[in-house]
Amino acid sequence: MTEREFVVKSLPAIRLAERSATAATQPEIGPLVGPLFDEVADALMAAGAQLGLGVAYYVGTGNATECHAGFEYSGDRADGFDIGELPEEAEAVALVHLGSMEGITDSWGAVFGWLGESGLTPSGPCREVYLEAPMGDQDAWVTELQQPFVRRS
Repeated sequence: MTEREFVVKSLPAIRLAERSATAATQPEIGPLVGPLFDEVADALMAAGAQLGLGVAYYVGTGNATECHAGFEYSGDRADGFDIGELPEEAEAVALVHLGSMEGITDSWGAVFGWLGESGLTPSGPCREVYLEAPMGDQDAWVTELQQPFVRRS
């Protein structure tokens, strides 16, 4: 097993063309997110827009998780997607996850474990930024997991 490298950094604000859905349980998230990306990609291409960097983000809503997926986008809203905005974050921990989404739960577990061991409290939506995501080859994916945090007083 490779050693994980956690990086503390600021996160930029991101504006997205996105779609969203709600998952009642963690195993429902993966099957929701892929189709959301596909719907947004189809809508952007139909509008003649280029696909920007892929980003998913997640918001806990009590007993469920609101899942958002889309692409960086500076244009106007069009049919097939909404506009979402993530704020700039002063501090976040980032971890690069290599390969398939099958192991992403373990990587997220490592992020939250690191936060707990470091005495930090998660704040704001967690983000997955798809730095490299070649179609048809998830083993070659490079995904940066990002979790904003606050320091405990």
